[in-house]
Amino acid sequence: NIDFQLNSTFDKLIYDQYEMENVNGKLGIKDKRLTIKNLSMNILDGEMVVSGEYNAADLDRPEFDFDLNISNIDIQKAYNTFGIMEKYAPIANKTQGKFSSQLNMKSILDQSMMPIYESMTGGGKLETTALGIQDVNTLDKIADALKYEPLKNLVIDKVSLKFEFVDGKILVEPFDIKQKNFNGKMAGWTAFDQSINYTMNLNIPRASFGKEANNVLNNLVSQ
Repeated sequence: NIDFQLNSTFDKLIYDQYEMENVNGKLGIKDKRLTIKNLSMNILDGEMVVSGEYNAADLDRPEFDFDLNISNIDIQKAYNTFGIMEKYAPIANKTQGKFSSQLNMKSILDQSMMPIYESMTGGGKLETTALGIQDVNTLDKIADALKYEPLKNLVIDKVSLKFEFVDGKILVEPFDIKQKNFNGKMAGWTAFDQSINYTMNLNIPRASFGKEANNVLNNLVSQ
């Protein structure tokens, strides 16, 4: 029978491993639901605004439905803080830069209050600053096969992409990749079990390849 409304201001708020500062917004409790309206905060060197609800009508299968607006979050700090990034974006552990995102997430929660990723729906868009990516095993192997060392230590321009949560996967629509010596497109999916399936089309000028790689290409052409 609780009907409780709170206009909240917290200088510092700690939830689990999340540390937030300058937290402001409206919280409400009614009909076994916690509603959140424009709850803004500073977190991980950036800002986040959350609206939505946590529904505890069924304590065995609680649910959440959140809209998030995230600005200038440090990628490395986010990877070490948010479990969803470890599940859906493991490459973030090898990436330097910041990201912003507008997204909606709906999911059932397990008894430890973590999302059941197979049940997650929603999606949104993500934008980044320039990114540095290195020590990624897949890219290292591609670089070795192509004899193209820059792939081992990528510095790429800003990325802008759209994504969707479907059947335990995050589906990424085709997006542009731009680097000093080449450009291309990438699309595919990452699953909650960290399996991936991506297609990457790169347009790399012949002049950017070393002598050994060009000899291989010349032999292929001649055959």
